Amino acid sequence: MSKFLLFFTLIFQMLLLGDTRTIYDIRGNSFLLDANMTLFLGNWRTATVTPIQHGNYKNVIVNGDPNVKNITLTFDDSPDENNTYKLLDILKEHEVKAAFFMIGGTMKDDNVTVVKRTFNEGHLVLNHSFNHPRMTDLNISGMESQLNRAAQRIESITGKYPLLFRPPYGSI
Repeated sequence: MSKFLLFFTLIFQMLLLGDTRTIYDIRGNSFLLDANMTLFLGNWRTATVTPIQHGNYKNVIVNGDPNVKNITLTFDDSPDENNTYKLLDILKEHEVKAAFFMIGGTMKDDNVTVVKRTFNEGHLVLNHSFNHPRMTDLNISGMESQLNRAAQRIESITGKYPLLFRPPYGSI
């Protein structure tokens, strides 16, 4: 948990104070990322993160007052019975709200409770598909099924239809 807090402390510091240090390579491996996605993420970082660090914000979309320093925390692949609770505890302790892009198929049994808690504590509960497929591998009816089933599950638990969708693996 201390690594988690250190990560967010560094992010807040960089956003609030700015940072001119060298951008280091993204490290770590994931069996979920194929070569194309790894290349995509590297290109995205070069196109977006690097210019931002150097004060060039042409690729950044701002909604709201650009003079107010805000960030939006988003989390994918929830809910789960362990990490989501821990994350909610940390967010509550620091009075921070976030957006959770949740997988509809995992919203069963014990996870319904954490979905309700997420929503009741004022966080956004949003759509991340029903069972996390690579959307580009699906036909139109398959995509619609993924979106609709997850949205219906979210609405049945929270009473609110999710208005945003984040595709798994960033595949669109």
